[in-house]
Amino acid sequence: MSKRPSSNSKGFIPPSSTSKHAKTTFSLVDMLAEITKLEKPEDIEKRALKLREDVIKEWNKGKNRDMKRVEIYLEAAKVLLTKLRYLPLSISPEAVESDMLVARDILEIGARFSVAKTESTSDPEGIKEFERYISQLKHYYFDMKKCVKKPSVHMYEILGMNLLNLLSQNKMANFHMELELFHPNVEEVLQNPYIKKAVEIEQCITEGQYNKIYELQKAKPEDLKSVGLTSPGFKYFVDHLESTLREHTIGIADTIGAAYTKLPMHCAMQLLNLNDSNKMANIIRAQNWVVKEGHIYFQTKKDNSDEIPAEELLKNALMYADEMDTIV
Repeated sequence: MSKRPSSNSKGFIPPSSTSKHAKTTFSLVDMLAEITKLEKPEDIEKRALKLREDVIKEWNKGKNRDMKRVEIYLEAAKVLLTKLRYLPLSISPEAVESDMLVARDILEIGARFSVAKTESTSDPEGIKEFERYISQLKHYYFDMKKCVKKPSVHMYEILGMNLLNLLSQNKMANFHMELELFHPNVEEVLQNPYIKKAVEIEQCITEGQYNKIYELQKAKPEDLKSVGLTSPGFKYFVDHLESTLREHTIGIADTIGAAYTKLPMHCAMQLLNLNDSNKMANIIRAQNWVVKEGHIYFQTKKDNSDEIPAEELLKNALMYADEMDTIV
């Protein structure tokens, strides 16, 4: 029987080189047990710095990163960050900023990790996790500027992903509310490729220029990198705008069906800003349109409830006019 590997001084079980799961054979329970024992501020800060270093090092391995290890680091960080000192009057501004930078860096990894996890597992809970990280990070980005003076190199990437996440859920009002956070430096911020592209996508959705979005979804990674869009997470949200585009397309389709009795197929596709026959076929099925000899026949039903009671309105208007004459 092989001997069980002994724990090191920090309570971790060192990975075995022969183990199939060597990358992730260390315990979150042991990490949490160690963290809960920390009481001195200097010990807590030292451990936080080490944890930040570990999670960044693992995350920066790219495709070779161990996602389970990153997740364990982040789970431990959630507990450790509650022990960091924030803004007590007895602490110097430098010490406060140091702690906040540690927290911000870890939260940024968490936000990017949650998107990567969602992409690899298709678990919708990952997006909710991403939104929780965003709600925390916005305090560091906007509310604590005076305390955290060192800018984040990932801020606009993460906020750009947040804007696209709102677009993917068709939350247009929330999208514009988020843009207001950049006031009064909106023009400057719009020069950033992530924010700029998110705004361009919103304009394309509003104007019905869906072809531009479809082209962006088909763009190669090197084409996106050439315009500064290097984030895989940003591309993930671009690829998941389908539900919003579908909602807007159906809205236009309803309008077309109410305005026309029939249209040539190519004209209907132009009005819907579609050049994909498969997408057009899906719309036709969803709307129960009939296609004959290259034309689309729209199934229109007259709804008497929408008729304007002109005679009644005219009588009321005349009555109000008589009453006004009496008052004068």
